This record gives sequence, C-alpha cells and structure tokens, in this order.
Amino acid sequence: MMNVFITGVSSGIGKSLAYFYAEQGATVGICARRQNRLQIVEEKIKSLGGEAISFILDVADQEACQMAIEQFLAETESIDIVIANAGIGGVDDISSGSPSTMNKILSINILGVTNTITPFIPIMKKQKFGRIC
Repeated sequence: MMNVFITGVSSGIGKSLAYFYAEQGATVGICARRQNRLQIVEEKIKSLGGEAISFILDVADQEACQMAIEQFLAETESIDIVIANAGIGGVDDISSGSPSTMNKILSINILGVTNTITPFIPIMKKQKFGRIC
C-alpha cells in the first residue's frame, strides 16, 4: 500500500491529488488549516477506497508540522510520496504590499515547504526510497 502526505488539500491541486491517490488505494495524510474543508476531503477519500489521516495544520508552524509528520509515520511506518502543496497568494506586489502580508506569504510558501519535507528526509534515506514533490 502506498503512503502519501499532502499539504493544502482543502482545494485545487492538493484536493485533486488526494482524491487521485485515494482511488489508487493509498493511505493519504491530508493537511489543511480549515477543519470543515478537511473533513469533506477526508470523507471523499474514504468513499474512493483510500484511507485518510487528517491534520489541521498551518505549515508555517514548524513544531506542528513535525508533530503531524511523526503521528503520520507512527501510523504508516513509511512514506512513498510527500507533496508540499500548501500555499497562499496576495494581491499586493512587493513594492506596495505590507511587510506583514509579505512575511505571511513567505512563511507559508517557502518555510512551509521546508517544514513539510525536512522531517521526512531521514526516513526516506533509511528506506532508500521516497519522492518529494
């Protein structure tokens, strides 16, 4: 059985990928900030034949990411694919945007990726397998 961990599953590409892997019978670790949307995705995954392990998660929070990933690995014991999909946009460009808005975007879109993938690297090395997307 394939084990996949995906952030940003509440909409768009993340949600579509979660459904795709569920149709393959995968165990899918799904992460999003909004519980109501996460619950909808979890129910759909189960209806498609996959197994969902859900985490309400802000990827900008390094400790929360570490804890979620540890819990996922405790349940699955391995990882095949990590998809660091969470991200946000803004209407301001750097020249007109507020520093706090820009910092939030950078925290989620850049640090969120490293917070998501870094905890998986040791187990992927140990397994001698794993894909990071």
